[in-house]
Amino acid sequence: AAISATQLFVTSVGTTRVDVYNLPITAASVPAFSITNGVNIPEAAAVDAAGNLYVGNLGNSTVTVYAPQFSAASAPTTTLNVTDGGGGAFQIFSIAIGR
Repeated sequence: AAISATQLFVTSVGTTRVDVYNLPITAASVPAFSITNGVNIPEAAAVDAAGNLYVGNLGNSTVTVYAPQFSAASAPTTTLNVTDGGGGAFQIFSIAIGR
């Protein structure tokens, strides 16, 4: 999961979506929408200072980047293929954004 000033982004391995919740979260909260374009078994998420969302995808060993304003129609602005240099894929368990 990752959080911005106004939204919570939740990944779930075994799905092809990132669920987006509007803040504040309550016991009755449900996703406002899901991002599915470019999502392939997401297992990590992070948000940078500019509000860009980074999603680590287990299904195709990529990190997809999305620019705000987010919606169900959001598509990646950038896709990074993550390999070991020899063509082997990596699992992306977490993403840290430097400052």
